[in-house]
Amino acid sequence: MASDDSVAEAHGRIVETFGPVDVLINNAGIAMFSPAEQTSMSDYADHLEVNLLGAVRCSQRVLPEMIRRRRGMILSMNSVASVTAFENCTAYAASKAGLLAYTRGLRKEVRRHGVKVVDLLVGATATDIWSAAMLEEHQHRMISPSDVALAALDVILRYDHPTMMIEEMIIRPQLGDL
Repeated sequence: MASDDSVAEAHGRIVETFGPVDVLINNAGIAMFSPAEQTSMSDYADHLEVNLLGAVRCSQRVLPEMIRRRRGMILSMNSVASVTAFENCTAYAASKAGLLAYTRGLRKEVRRHGVKVVDLLVGATATDIWSAAMLEEHQHRMISPSDVALAALDVILRYDHPTMMIEEMIIRPQLGDL
């Protein structure tokens, strides 16, 4: 995700094997949680490189063909941290807020070309992005990855709907944010 060449190579292999990309799911991400004054510039750069620029790289790679074909969907797995402040989360939140701003702007630009751009803003989900200690303490309150996948599938199933699209969906744990 952090290399233009790697993204271009992967895209080339995918197109060669399967044909043009109909649906891109931007789902790569990293998270390091620390107080702002202890978060290094390198940590900020890493978050921006993967969480924001990785999604931009992948989106730019598939967009020309989607626009040419007048169809396609870019679905970004974002975070409620893009719109909600959490302690010890400045680098992650900044990268996800940047992604949200990017996809909102992109959606305005490409919708007239038949390309749908969707954001899933997801709350705490039981994945390896969390430390083992956090998972042990809070997993009972977290969203399951399979439930997030079902929500994404629900959006994708509306891919060919001719008159409507889902722009953003917020998914939070039933018992609230952590």
